[in-house]
Amino acid sequence: MERVVVQDFLAMEPLRDAVLVGGAAGLGAPVADIALVEPDDVLGAPIPPDSGVVFAVTSGRGPSRRRHLVDVLLRRTHACRARALFVWDGGGWDGGGWDGGGEMASATRRLADRLALPLIQVSDGVTPLELATTLRTATFSPRMAQSATLLELNRLLRSANRSLPGMLRAVARVLDAEVGACTAQGVLVAGGPPATAVEEIVAVRAVTTLVTATGAVAVLPVLGPSGTPTLWITAERDRVGPRWRETAERALALTHGELSAWLTRERIQAERDARLRSTLLTEILDHKDALPGHIAEQATMAGWQLTGWHTGIHIAVVGAAGAPAPPTETLADAIVRAGLDIGPLVQRTDGWSAWLTSPKAPLPARTHAVAQALETVLAALGPHLPGRALVAGIGTPASNVEGIATTLAEARQAAVAASAGTPGTVRRVEDLGASRLLLGWYTSRAFHDYARRLLAPLLDPAERNLFVTLETYIDQACSTGRTARALGVHRNTVAQRVARAERLLGMPLTHPDSRLALQLAARVLRVNPGEEEPPRP
Repeated sequence: MERVVVQDFLAMEPLRDAVLVGGAAGLGAPVADIALVEPDDVLGAPIPPDSGVVFAVTSGRGPSRRRHLVDVLLRRTHACRARALFVWDGGGWDGGGWDGGGEMASATRRLADRLALPLIQVSDGVTPLELATTLRTATFSPRMAQSATLLELNRLLRSANRSLPGMLRAVARVLDAEVGACTAQGVLVAGGPPATAVEEIVAVRAVTTLVTATGAVAVLPVLGPSGTPTLWITAERDRVGPRWRETAERALALTHGELSAWLTRERIQAERDARLRSTLLTEILDHKDALPGHIAEQATMAGWQLTGWHTGIHIAVVGAAGAPAPPTETLADAIVRAGLDIGPLVQRTDGWSAWLTSPKAPLPARTHAVAQALETVLAALGPHLPGRALVAGIGTPASNVEGIATTLAEARQAAVAASAGTPGTVRRVEDLGASRLLLGWYTSRAFHDYARRLLAPLLDPAERNLFVTLETYIDQACSTGRTARALGVHRNTVAQRVARAERLLGMPLTHPDSRLALQLAARVLRVNPGEEEPPRP
């Protein structure tokens, strides 16, 4: 550990409420010793070089002799090449100077600034001797102080209930810092929100400290079961030096094992809950109005509303294969923040399904408002999903248990239609018009299997460009020029790729039925890819 600097002292408990009067330019100076100076010995007390000086200003005999002592000692401290002056102000100075905790004269502040000598005013709370002893221990035995902090943290972690809030409170206590935990999407999981930008925090891949304008934030990425960072722990504090930063990094590293264990437990519980929700939804969709009593009871216990008017929502994931989708909890939290009081959010093979319930049939204006709120949610999550995009569909309201299956099927169809638009598109099934006649068929498992067989020659990763070009070419009304502009390639390249795709598929694009079949097949594989996923431009 390097030598303690003046700023390190400001992070210590006795100086937590101390006031930096002036001389901020010298906060980075290293300190090698601590000297205690009494008011009666301002001119004669030894002041070693590179030392911090503790001055008990209120312990002298009379107020008339003390008005100028701080200025005198400032000049002498600077002449002795000392590094800082700690003025212990316990109150009681009544002769025209400052009272306990009062402000020092502006001339004194200007002198400290001019000398670049930190002048730190310490209020009552410890005696001058106790303050000097604490500073001297920190100066000569910084490793000992750091070890004491880490041992205390270890004790607190062992005695805590191993919940995330409990562990964060332990870290906050030993570091005297604001501590929080957030996800990659910037969602606050526990603790307080960091003042540092979330983008800077989630970019960290190993425990480190970011220096801010007023202090520092120590960041710990917690690895999930997949071996990638899932949670970021932050410990933020102002007025800290390198010693606190090093201690904070060591303290956070000490908690990584417990945090990883907590994360694994939470993931197992989330997967168990997800399987339960998926099973319940499957039973509801299969049985509809003939729902067994024990299934209805389980759904009620889970907080699901089965009676009333339901408006189905389906959120689909489209994009590059292998890119991460947002966790269900992150999506649910974003939906709640948007003001949507949805019921269960059930993860399915191609996304998530949910429904809104009301006692009466909602007016069209209500589904419009739901669509707008969903667009807000998807737009907010979009920047955090590189290589992926979210789209959504909304079904028409339907009543009671059998209505849940109906409105969710429509919502899924509308999500498929939305996949042809830009990322974040939300479509209502009632706005789809005649295309609804096709949606019910080509979202079926039978058509999905047919689509995979039809496009099999283009699903090989080596034929990525052919698939992308063919899909874009059909969407652009078979215009070579528009396709070339959309893909940023030459017209001749488009023509060559289309010709090769026709040869591999054995289907000429001059026939309208062939174009329609290929367009629908590409679209359904985009939203519900199964084991393999077609490439994306």
